[in-house]
Amino acid sequence: MIQFCSSVVPDIFAEYGSKTVSGSLVDLSNRRTKYTIDGKTVTLNPVLSATEASQYTVNNVLSGNDNWQPEIYTKQMRSPVVSLSDSTLKWNDNDSALCWIIFRDNKFYKCVTSNNCKITSGSGKYTVRAANAMGGLGSVSNNIDAANTQYNLTITVAKDQGTVTPEGGSYSDGQNVTLTASPNEGWIFDHWGGDLSGNSNPLTVNMNDDKSVTAYFVEDTRQYFSVVTQATPGGSITQIPEGSKIVQNMTLTLIASSNNAWTFNKWSGDYTGTDSFCTISSLNNDLTVTATFVPLDLFIYEAEYAVLNNSVQENKNAGFSGSAYVNFDNETGSSAKLPVYVHNAGERGVSIIFSNGSGVSRTMSISVNGSEQISSIEFEATTDWTTWQSKNITLALNKEYNTITLTSTDDQGGPNIDKLILDRDTSAIINTESEIKKGLYFSFRNRVLCIYAAESEMVKIRIFSLNGKLVLSKNINTISGAEKIELN
Repeated sequence: MIQFCSSVVPDIFAEYGSKTVSGSLVDLSNRRTKYTIDGKTVTLNPVLSATEASQYTVNNVLSGNDNWQPEIYTKQMRSPVVSLSDSTLKWNDNDSALCWIIFRDNKFYKCVTSNNCKITSGSGKYTVRAANAMGGLGSVSNNIDAANTQYNLTITVAKDQGTVTPEGGSYSDGQNVTLTASPNEGWIFDHWGGDLSGNSNPLTVNMNDDKSVTAYFVEDTRQYFSVVTQATPGGSITQIPEGSKIVQNMTLTLIASSNNAWTFNKWSGDYTGTDSFCTISSLNNDLTVTATFVPLDLFIYEAEYAVLNNSVQENKNAGFSGSAYVNFDNETGSSAKLPVYVHNAGERGVSIIFSNGSGVSRTMSISVNGSEQISSIEFEATTDWTTWQSKNITLALNKEYNTITLTSTDDQGGPNIDKLILDRDTSAIINTESEIKKGLYFSFRNRVLCIYAAESEMVKIRIFSLNGKLVLSKNINTISGAEKIELN
């Protein structure tokens, strides 16, 4: 993340390549973009392009005209590989290290400026950390138990072919050390040599003597194919194994996971199907696939499933539907973004269910797919926070996927939002003898076909498969007072 601030408002507040714990790119579409301080407002792009991000190196940002090389002073020090011989701890030297800190039983023991330290206090468990020029400590070394006989592990790897973790060091008699070989790009691990053999990776060595192990790599001449996965709003994809390049003939698994209130619909692109678990047993071509998700209810969208920015889910004020409602922070820019789905493009009535027990009106702006359609809408005060009312608006929606974002426009924040309700459009047309148009839709939540008809009318329903086969033909007399016919 990069943030450069003037004395008033930020000049830059952006990210590049930030990922979630699952490895997916962080969705920054709901990131605050407008900042107002002391009457000055700026609009910022929260996402840097690759070209823009490449300009922000440590050296570019911090260096001046004095040949200072900040990346050397601030670079995280690698963990030393420590051994014990004749009561002296020894480790690999590093010219960039300011000093080394020795810990005994996880407590500070000594600070030294050379790559060795004489132990004078008897038994204990020792670790070493290198400090960079700014005093920042690097990773912890291997553990040395001075009470036990120590044996040295030496690791050898050809330059630039790969690495082995851990890199070696001293280990207690009988200790098992698991070695993992990691090839550099263009190489592939082949086998172990020295005191280990075979091609299992990782592999464990027992330290019952001094050991020397060599990791051998060979050039990777295998063919790789690109894998591009995309998920529509309402879900995500897990790819096993991960990566944008997968080796030829590898088994590739894709798992589509739906968000709350949405369900997986189908795969499209280079793979098609309706099973959320997709396995390609032997990858032999570039692959681009999209997982499509649809809402369980085409018309009701609970606010607790929104992407929240400076706002939270709450359930302490009664009267809401679903599991929670959204409470916006009392500041400009707090927002909630909800994905919605419609069959047809065009203007659509939307009811916002809200409560506002603050005693004063609160205003918000409303955007669709990132474009502001309503710059200011007033949510009047309600009797209390448990009184829920409907605010009716009209929005222009694209066919299929849209995102509706509600954003507070002043430092009072917004009202509490329970849900959005979309007016029922005409997803299909039925013509009666009187030429009155009727609407129908499919409820994914209940697996029910719902048909709206006028009271006391005869409705003839005919359903065909995609290949034109008639699968249902039925005449239904609507009962007085009921306008909705449901077919399982």
